[in-house]
Formats: sequence, C-alpha cells, structure tokens
Amino acid sequence: MRQLSALFIGRFQPFHKGHLDVVRQVLRLYPKIIIGIGSAQYSGMPKNPFSAAQRIRMIRGSLRAANISTRKFALVKISDIHNDNRWVKHVEKLAPQFGDVWSGTKKVQKLFRKDGKHKTVRPKFNLNISGTKIRALMKTKKKWQHLVPSAVENLCK
Repeated sequence: MRQLSALFIGRFQPFHKGHLDVVRQVLRLYPKIIIGIGSAQYSGMPKNPFSAAQRIRMIRGSLRAANISTRKFALVKISDIHNDNRWVKHVEKLAPQFGDVWSGTKKVQKLFRKDGKHKTVRPKFNLNISGTKIRALMKTKKKWQHLVPSAVENLCK
C-alpha cells in the first residue's frame, strides 16, 4: 500500500455507481482517498445541476452505505479558477497532502502531468455509466435510479 492519499477528482454530477467502484479501487491501493469535488461553485445548470453541498451529501451517504469508514476519505470542494497555469497549485492549496491523482478527465490528467509533481492515473471504468447519461435520463423522466447508489437516489427524489 502506498504511503500518501490519492486524489480522485471529478464533478460527480451526480455521484454514481461507477464513481463508487473507482473509490473502492483507490482504497485497495492507498490508505485514504481525497475526493475533489470539481466545479464546486456551479449548480442549477444542465451540466452542473447539483450544488457542492448536495454532491457532498450524495458521496457521504453512498460511502457510508458501502461501509467505507469516514477515516478513509476526505471531501474537498474545488472551484474552477479558469486559469490552467495556476489550477494545480490551487488544488494543492485546497486539498490535504496527496500523492497520485486519479481522474477520467483528460484536461485534469494533462494539467497534473504538465506540473510533474504527481503521477496521474486513469481509473479503470468497470461500469459503463456517465453523469451525462444520468442527467439526460433524469431530464426525460426515464429510469436512472439503477445507475446510482441508493443514497443518491434518495437525495434526488
């Protein structure tokens, strides 16, 4: 097991079963996971319908239901600053100390690789689930509940 925590960064709009699977992957390799909630200042928009507070509740509830101890994770709100040259330093200021960075977002991977201090890891997405798909299903009133942990389903009712 690696010494430092890993940072898993995403928008989590909403937090879904694929995200939960990645959290489990990370915790098999690291003592703790820091979950960075990106675009934290945005909500009420088609791409970002949920507030940071709602996403925190989704994630905490999902991890609690999955029997993941609160000692194994930290949640950090990360607002967009729209400055690629300063963004990694911005994240480092907000988050507790971390080693590797896990993200499925190419831009996040690129910025951390360019900075060079942290190894970037693209998660293995074992489940074919996306927040974009879930948001589209919610909007059209089609079934989406099977794609998210029950804690998320309960918060979205």
